[in-house]
Amino acid sequence: MKSVEKLAFSKLERFVEGISNRDSSVLQREFSISPSVIDEIYESIGDYYDLGVKLSIASLADAGHLQLGGRSLIDFYPVNDGGLGVECALLIDGKVGEAILHAEFSIDGDKCELKYKYIGS
Repeated sequence: MKSVEKLAFSKLERFVEGISNRDSSVLQREFSISPSVIDEIYESIGDYYDLGVKLSIASLADAGHLQLGGRSLIDFYPVNDGGLGVECALLIDGKVGEAILHAEFSIDGDKCELKYKYIGS
């Protein structure tokens, strides 16, 4: 895994931890997510899972493992503006769930910013 992907992975892990803990202050402070988008995120998660499930992402070592359908647990790809996109399977209590988190990263040196796109399947 490239160093920019490792940097993005760290941000992604923290973001999903914030969602799992329903820690709106982390999502606002660390990721500049507005309260209305935070509500949308929680609603999207609620469409897939019961309240209180523990969300996480695959470990760095397992990120490239394929799930049914041939999709990687975490798939990084380049985007047009020179950043990095990601499709990430959300794990529920350590097991692969149905929801996929879509996000993009802008990377400048060792600075990495996550931009939430949506949660789908």
